[in-house]
Amino acid sequence: MACLTLEIPLPRKSNMSQEQPTLLVLMGGFFLSLALLICGLGLTYIGTIRLNEGMASLSWQTCEGIITYSEIEHSRGRRSSHEGSVRYNYVVDGKQYTGDRYKIGYYGAQVRGQAQKIVSAHPVGAVVTVYYSPSSPEKSVLDPGVHWPTFIALGAGIILLFVGARLAFASVRSVAGK
Repeated sequence: MACLTLEIPLPRKSNMSQEQPTLLVLMGGFFLSLALLICGLGLTYIGTIRLNEGMASLSWQTCEGIITYSEIEHSRGRRSSHEGSVRYNYVVDGKQYTGDRYKIGYYGAQVRGQAQKIVSAHPVGAVVTVYYSPSSPEKSVLDPGVHWPTFIALGAGIILLFVGARLAFASVRSVAGK
């Protein structure tokens, strides 16, 4: 009976030193830096839009409006959140509009108490001051100005841009150093 021998080639030792990056590490650094840069650009863009709109809303025209809906809305996902959701009607130059923004950049809260404060302060039928854009009266808000979520988006975007850029430059320098 003949014996079959199977030879498995073992990986050869590389001539590369431990300090030189491998292609896999370089590609990982490239894709990670690209993802960080894209996310950073997106958050910075959103934060800048909110910042500009929030600043502009401080000088918007005002009119009276009436609250037509005021409820706490729940969303369930990885985290449960509560949103003080309000809708209001207002009239500008004889045309009726419906708004639903409480604050620019407000998208709910983790704590039910915060949502309850909004709903309690704006019961259905209440007369409120509506701030609206003179150039686009359909854009409105009840609480004008720049609020903290805007600064979080802007700050996180800038940090991600910085980290992504540093990682990209480090990857380029390691390739150039070969």
